[in-house]
Amino acid sequence: PRASLPKSVRAPFVVIAPALFATWSLGGFHLSLGPSIIGTVFGIDNHIVGGLEIFSLFASGSVAAVVVRNGLPRTVMMIGASVLASGVALTLVSVEIGSVALYFVGAVVAGSGWGATFLGAMRTLGSLVPAAERGGVFATTFVISYLAFSLPAVIAGLAVHRLGLSTTVEVYGAFVIALALISVVGFSVVQRRNR
Repeated sequence: PRASLPKSVRAPFVVIAPALFATWSLGGFHLSLGPSIIGTVFGIDNHIVGGLEIFSLFASGSVAAVVVRNGLPRTVMMIGASVLASGVALTLVSVEIGSVALYFVGAVVAGSGWGATFLGAMRTLGSLVPAAERGGVFATTFVISYLAFSLPAVIAGLAVHRLGLSTTVEVYGAFVIALALISVVGFSVVQRRNR
């Protein structure tokens, strides 16, 4: 299918897109900066620990998606985005204070938010689009998701050399938090208008 956005879904997509971008940027954050954070910030020179951190993120996201699968899609997305933002905030605090335990907690919380947010976003979009147009809308969704997964990670990789790891982590994390919260606020506004 070709990437497309029918008029009927454009307005909701504008509110959903930041959440999608936040979820996939989160994955890029942990895969690109996670090993450096484990080694540089926490002084752990063990690839297994780095792998466990990434596993924690993705496993918690998978479990969260299963747990919330029967919830109302928009509610799941909004709560998930709030949880994602909270998890990233914990991650930023952990880096600031040097707590590897809190870093893992942040990864689990953020991962749970990722799973719920992505599931809620996809189910919300699926409910708004006629079956014949879903392929194009989901293609658009994945183009955005893959850009979100890669582009911020590449920029962060370049920024580490200019700004340092801590500043790059702070900016990247704040970016992900902002996107998640933009989506939450956007959906809250849309829901109030529709009442």
